[in-house]
Amino acid sequence: MLSRKFAIKAKRAASGIRRYLRAESGATAVELGLVGAPFFYLLCGILEVAAMCVTTVMLDHGVMEATRRIRTLEFQKNGGTAAAFKQLICDSTFDTLDCASSLSVDVKTFDDFDDANTGTPMLNGELDKDQLMFDPGAAGSIVVAKVYYEWDIVTPYFDNLWANAGSGTRLLESAAAFRNEP
Repeated sequence: MLSRKFAIKAKRAASGIRRYLRAESGATAVELGLVGAPFFYLLCGILEVAAMCVTTVMLDHGVMEATRRIRTLEFQKNGGTAAAFKQLICDSTFDTLDCASSLSVDVKTFDDFDDANTGTPMLNGELDKDQLMFDPGAAGSIVVAKVYYEWDIVTPYFDNLWANAGSGTRLLESAAAFRNEP
């Protein structure tokens, strides 16, 4: 009698295990568990790239607006400084950038457009802020204004791919070259 009860219970257990193995109701949850983590990780990376692109466009707009004041000599007549130039850029970007610590400006004058240096002053893989100058020039001067923004990369492991200015930092650049009005 005992062996018969045991056989019935074993048969029920085996049929329950077979039903569990055939069931597909949890397959979606398992697939989401396998695919979800890499998907959301890449989604975060894509969103960060999009944020960098938006920041670059805003930086370009800020440089365009600020250099217009240099080009028309309005900035020089008001005794503009590098800090005032940075503030003009930040005002044009609706104060969305961290201007105090991440924004650097380099405004230089040249005798000829061929002499204009458009390279980025780097030292040991980082922006060399000692080479940055601020000279908006006078009437008729050829001016190259370069603005650098240091973006801290947030997405883990992507800093190895995107960093170009030190550990975990992407250097975003915007520049304008023009001749001041006479």
